[in-house]
Amino acid sequence: MMFFKIWTQHHGSTLLCVCYRPQWQGREPIEFLQTHLDRLLQQYSCNHTVIVGDLNQHLVARAFEELLTVYGLTNHVTFPTHISGSSLDPVISDLPEGVVTCRPLGAVGSSDHLAVLSTIHVAWLRDVPKKRTNWLCGKTNWEGLQDALRHTPWNNILTGDVDTQVRSFTSTIHSLQRRYVPTHTFTVKPLDRPWFGYDCRVAADEKSRAWRRFRRHPTHNNKQRHKEAWVNMQRVQRVAQQRWQDELKFKLSDRSVGSKSWWIALKEQQGFTPDDHIPPLNKADGSVATRSCEKAEVLAAHFSRKMTVSDPDRLPPAVARLTNTSQLDTITLTTEEVKRQLQLVDPKKALGPDGVSPHILKHCAAQLAAPVTDVFQCCLSTGKSLSVAVNGHTSEEHPVGAGVPQGTVLGPLLWNVFFNDLLMLTPEAHAYADDCTLTFPCDSTDHRTTVALVNQVLETITSWGRRWHVDLAQDKTQVMLISRRHHPPADPIPSILLDGKVLLLQPTVNILGVEVNSTLSFTSHVRKTASKAAGRLNCVRRVSHLLDVRGVTTLYAAQVRSLMEYAPLTWSSCPPSYLGLLDKALQHRRDVAGLCVTYKILKQGAPHLATLRQPWATPHPYSTRDAHKRDQQLIVPFARTETFFRSFLPRYSRLWNREVRQTDMHQAATLYIFKCAVNAWLTPSGYN
Repeated sequence: MMFFKIWTQHHGSTLLCVCYRPQWQGREPIEFLQTHLDRLLQQYSCNHTVIVGDLNQHLVARAFEELLTVYGLTNHVTFPTHISGSSLDPVISDLPEGVVTCRPLGAVGSSDHLAVLSTIHVAWLRDVPKKRTNWLCGKTNWEGLQDALRHTPWNNILTGDVDTQVRSFTSTIHSLQRRYVPTHTFTVKPLDRPWFGYDCRVAADEKSRAWRRFRRHPTHNNKQRHKEAWVNMQRVQRVAQQRWQDELKFKLSDRSVGSKSWWIALKEQQGFTPDDHIPPLNKADGSVATRSCEKAEVLAAHFSRKMTVSDPDRLPPAVARLTNTSQLDTITLTTEEVKRQLQLVDPKKALGPDGVSPHILKHCAAQLAAPVTDVFQCCLSTGKSLSVAVNGHTSEEHPVGAGVPQGTVLGPLLWNVFFNDLLMLTPEAHAYADDCTLTFPCDSTDHRTTVALVNQVLETITSWGRRWHVDLAQDKTQVMLISRRHHPPADPIPSILLDGKVLLLQPTVNILGVEVNSTLSFTSHVRKTASKAAGRLNCVRRVSHLLDVRGVTTLYAAQVRSLMEYAPLTWSSCPPSYLGLLDKALQHRRDVAGLCVTYKILKQGAPHLATLRQPWATPHPYSTRDAHKRDQQLIVPFARTETFFRSFLPRYSRLWNREVRQTDMHQAATLYIFKCAVNAWLTPSGYN
């Protein structure tokens, strides 16, 4: 029994229950739903419920009818779902009449049940459409814009606190940007494709207007206009889609963009879009955030709480002075430094959350250097704040009371200054960035002495955290006993405490991405690495048609090779049988690709692969178990060297012959069917 929560637009949220009740089981699943359904609906704030599955309700008919009666549910399956003529797979719901429809699809394979297609006619919750503005910077009146910025009274505009100054500065730039930079404004819907730009929106709106005109006045002329608008919309969309695909392929193959843009475009094609996959989040008031703007607010408030200390008025302890150089009391920015940084802005970058074009920052660096310097200097002298952007929706500003900013030049230096005295207090610590690992040798006959030392060091770290306003993450702290003993110690190991909480011994711990087990065999780490490498290879294959050889090599080195070669000196002691999984992950994908190419050569007659075609083997003059498949096998080319023996033609001619002898999948009608069969055949258990 599994439960899912579905957010819909008009019916609130719906609780979906997928249940299976075997024939030998009694009324327990039905009674569980009857007892706990109200509590589940209230606990997860659901307005309606839908229950589907193989319930075999004919054996517990009375309990099933009681469930329908008590909760006012309706069974929408009114037709037989079993070859015996019985209805055993209900779809019950309390949604309004007509929202749920069901129809049979027939038998599936050898199953004695019929497939049921259930359609729930509800609109899922989407983000509202928003306006998007395309700035035509190539047609900008730069002389007029620069002259307007030169005569802008910044001393009268940049007044008040830093937030007021930033808002005033941004609004001034926006007003001048709208005056001197031509624009195209159109509506962007959440489901619009990336190629759906301004021309597509204009054509779609024209087609929609023509359709409404024809509905109001169904004349021949209006019908013809609607048809022409529909044809024009299809043509514009095809052109836009083809242009987008060509530009994407050129951008990825020719490397005509920067490294960051290349990787962003590539990961979008691979399906790695983390912003689009943020799940619904719980708000502080108990409700659920489903829209992007709500998620941005929830995340910003969460990060702000993480960056706030419990006692902000208490000063941290003084750090011992380790050098004789003068102290750095203030940081002063100069106009020339800011001007140089503005001139280095990349105009190809997209607009930030403030909506200021990077073209304006670069072309008007001389005019903007002075006001930007004043804003920066004011930001340095006041408190920090943060905002979160999700799918183009930006949250409000939230205060930041503590924390080292990540991604900045001074970030690592500030962290080292903050963290250095802890390393002096605990010589057992091994630190990398914000990860700290403590190691203690232990006598197998005396665990108490070692545990006492561990608790003493943890108490020192806890005291250091209190002095520096740092809350230690107890739920993320891991403890493991490394030992190859097959039996646990006779005396129980005393409790290890962190700020009063008992830390339980774990069978494995994760240290900087390497999973370490208690016997230091690293078998689970290698197994997971092999599984991840196989998935990464699929991602590389998914976009290989958009890349040249150099691009595929770069992608393979970054996503597959880097994963398999991460910290190899650590897990090199893994047993050879598990290390072989890494080779098999690559060997499996390579053999699938090689057999698919052979299938294209032999069965589909691909012209560009004709030179690789091998002659068919001659039939045997005598009868054997495999003689009838001899004419489907290939003549394996003779190899004089080991290098040629491992090359494509000898290797995959042998593998093709082996596949012909063992299976009939070479007779598959399509490449897709053949590839699925090869994937199943070349499992690890299929290797000799």
